Amino acid sequence: MSFDRIVEAIIKEALERGEFDNLPGKGKAIDLTEYVDLLKEIAELKQILVAILDETKKQVEFSLMMERQKRLGRRR
Repeated sequence: MSFDRIVEAIIKEALERGEFDNLPGKGKAIDLTEYVDLLKEIAELKQILVAILDETKKQVEFSLMMERQKRLGRRR
């Protein structure tokens, strides 16, 4: 039996015994505002990371091109 099925069976048994009946907030909507805000922040950070990696890649390519030009200039 997989781990997921074991966990599902344990939860089902607890539900049947009523162990979740008196939890605070039962029947109330869950406020996901913070969760959504975090998802937005993560998406923004990913975009920033992509931009930084792209800029870094361009800087490395430029440095390599400059190094090649220096070497070619020395050979002449």
